[in-house]
Amino acid sequence: SDVYKRQSLERMSEMQRRERCRRAVYLSGQLVEAQWMGEGSGAAGRLVAGLEPGWFAGRIAAKHSDGTYAVEYDNGAREEFVVQEHIRLDVDRTLEERSE
Repeated sequence: SDVYKRQSLERMSEMQRRERCRRAVYLSGQLVEAQWMGEGSGAAGRLVAGLEPGWFAGRIAAKHSDGTYAVEYDNGAREEFVVQEHIRLDVDRTLEERSE
């Protein structure tokens, strides 16, 4: 059930979460949180979007051939070439969307 899945995810250690994220394959349109301007991102994107670095809600817009992703954030910003380690499934929003 959805409650069981949520409790299981909450019990995972940070190391387990990182390993799961490293192996994850995200699909276009999937609800995620992504680390805006993670390591390796340039300052130009920060100026355009007006965001400080951090985790923000969004959706997967595309998967690139190099294994990185394009993320469209809920505030309208978009970031290209986000590495898997800087993306995590937005469990709460995903479960809410499924129950509607």
